[in-house]
Amino acid sequence: MGNETGAIHWFRHGLRIHDNPTVTSSSQSSSLMAMLPEWNIKVLTCEQDPEPIWRERDNGVKALCRELGVDVHERVSHTLWDPNRIIEENGGSPPLTYSLFIEVVQRLGPPPHPLKKPGSPNWNSTPVTEESQQKYSLKPLEHFATPECPEQKKKHWIGGETRALELYEMRIKYEEEAFKSDVVMVNQYNPKLLDPPLSLSGYLRFGALSIRKFYWGVHDIYQESKTGFPWIDACMRQLFLEGWIHQVCRHAVSCFLTRGDLWISWEEGLQVFFKYLIDADWSVCSGNWMWVSSSAFEKFLQCPSCFCPVNYGRRMDPQGYYVRKYVPVLAKMPLRYLFNPSSAPLEVQKKAGCIIGKDYPAPIVNHKVVSARNKASMEEIVSRFLSKVPSHCAPSQEEEITDFAWLDAVPDVKCDSSDKCRKAEMYYDMMA
Repeated sequence: MGNETGAIHWFRHGLRIHDNPTVTSSSQSSSLMAMLPEWNIKVLTCEQDPEPIWRERDNGVKALCRELGVDVHERVSHTLWDPNRIIEENGGSPPLTYSLFIEVVQRLGPPPHPLKKPGSPNWNSTPVTEESQQKYSLKPLEHFATPECPEQKKKHWIGGETRALELYEMRIKYEEEAFKSDVVMVNQYNPKLLDPPLSLSGYLRFGALSIRKFYWGVHDIYQESKTGFPWIDACMRQLFLEGWIHQVCRHAVSCFLTRGDLWISWEEGLQVFFKYLIDADWSVCSGNWMWVSSSAFEKFLQCPSCFCPVNYGRRMDPQGYYVRKYVPVLAKMPLRYLFNPSSAPLEVQKKAGCIIGKDYPAPIVNHKVVSARNKASMEEIVSRFLSKVPSHCAPSQEEEITDFAWLDAVPDVKCDSSDKCRKAEMYYDMMA
């Protein structure tokens, strides 16, 4: 190969081209070689192997590379987060429960998005000779494993990236249909034990499918303005299409995402606003999200009645014009059921041309249940950790909240921050 230098990519788990940052890195060199000294390799790229049993092997390879003057580029893409970062964030030890793991990774923020689809790599192959075949060709499959009984020979698994991506597309469609029917974790809800195996687990294990591609593919299904709450979906649809929504819409979706219903960090909602809002200001948006999410534990902001995703929409859009515009599938739904279409009798749904679970999803959460749970969690955090509330961005008093939330039409009625609160109900009665 003369004086030409090159890079070699060491495939372990990441047996794919898509979303493989180390392959992208190695492809930027002039050729792909096979052996470090023989082919004048100056760069070795590899995906991080998080399994501790391979640490000795990996450290040995890195030591050899240092000795030979070869740069090692190791990237994380087999796992959503770098395991070392998780351990560091948890004080030096791995989180031992799933809930603790979720708490830790929420502090780290969402995992990286997959890389864009790579172009055709400009790789120069090494010449294939009889000698190279003898030295470097893989051993036959029988060398690694042999069938233990005749029945095992009848089962054939199709591996590889192409098959992995085919099954991925099938799985995404499956998740979309399940979501329309208000089913989450569909494989646990209805395990198909006798169907042909279409699981992605083997492809994820060997890295034929990027875990980041799978994560964000499923994640995006749940961000397509299909929450089953028309008022929330209308707000998000306008935001997505037009880059702007009214203050009360911002208030509604912020509450719904955080302490009101979904119990997701306000920081994730903030990133969505940064992406779509034409007037997104870093300081203003951050302060508003912290304020509305009740991250400072204001009692009034916990009210499950005043900030119900059904009744709050009714107060703000009493004739339903806004919802019908941005959720057109519900255009013919009677006003009585427009903000809670899952409560409509089947005959009403048929007449409106919108079957819940088919044309429009059922609510992804039970607001009464999750709002009570979230409120209890907030109170527990306050009692356990906040003997003295630190300085924070917060409302001045209850009247300020009612003004901003457009609840001031009944000033003589106080919110009692419970599911029996009458303030929101009386406001709606006045508007009817």
